[in-house]
Amino acid sequence: MTGFQRAFDRTEKLGWRCALGVVDRLSPRLATRLVHRREYGQRLELDDPRDFNDKLQWLKLYGDRRGLSRCADKYAVREFAAERGCAVALSRLIGLYESVDAIDWEELPARFALKCTHGCGYNVIIDDKRKADERAVKRRLQRWLKERYARRYLEYHYDAIPPRVLAEEYIETATGGVPVDYKVYCFHGRPRVVLVCTDRGGDMRFDFHDPAWQRLELNDRKHQSAEDVDRPQALDQMLELAERLSRGFVFVRVDFYEREGRAVLGEMTFTPGANVSRRYNAYGQRYLGDLIELTQVGRRCRHDREVTAGRSLSFNGTVQGADNGGHE
Repeated sequence: MTGFQRAFDRTEKLGWRCALGVVDRLSPRLATRLVHRREYGQRLELDDPRDFNDKLQWLKLYGDRRGLSRCADKYAVREFAAERGCAVALSRLIGLYESVDAIDWEELPARFALKCTHGCGYNVIIDDKRKADERAVKRRLQRWLKERYARRYLEYHYDAIPPRVLAEEYIETATGGVPVDYKVYCFHGRPRVVLVCTDRGGDMRFDFHDPAWQRLELNDRKHQSAEDVDRPQALDQMLELAERLSRGFVFVRVDFYEREGRAVLGEMTFTPGANVSRRYNAYGQRYLGDLIELTQVGRRCRHDREVTAGRSLSFNGTVQGADNGGHE
């Protein structure tokens, strides 16, 4: 890519975000529709959502947001996890920094992880501090701290998270490589799907399973592993912890790593792929979408009336929101 093309792309992106910000102030619904069409390439159905992405967008606009910012905050979620009896899954905290200048590089261990608290993908893994470029790492962190992550795809709950840098212990693996990522999809307080992400340092593979570790064909075969993925030793612990952490939420994805047969909490995500993920096939979109019953958050759609026929449609108060679920 030439310098002219890069400059053009930056200008186009800046213009898009400025225009999106104006539209969002006038109509978050319209702005979300525009983002969905631009990023996902399909019309967003909000009046009668059935697919997973559509229902997540509906929840983003009309669901209860209380508690989401706290749990999406890479630092504040640690306190939340401890309150839910999940402190055993927390990695060791090395430091919390309000600015990049506050990071004392010399005081950090030989291996560690740095994360910004106010978004996703703001991670730097240092496996050998002697070989790392301190200035380059800090420049990257500084750039991330200045970004308003929530404005990229209108994931509003990130707006309330203060931008800081978190330093945590390095997660060891038996082979010394990047740890496998286990993402537990929880619906109405129940773990229902586990996504396994492998080969994160190269050609990533995505494999979906149910809690009994049966493969689910929720994505295209070309993105799956050629062989069956081993069941993690800590799966039962992951599912138990995910159930505790997801209590009170309509949907949340709880991410874990495994270390020496024990679960390590990664993060909690309410808008996976910013609700415009292309990771799922058509069957996967409908399968996951059917696990969200919007009738339980006071919303009746034509499809929900069909799938809940014969069941109570009463709504007895807020479902989504850690503030509600955390003080039972």
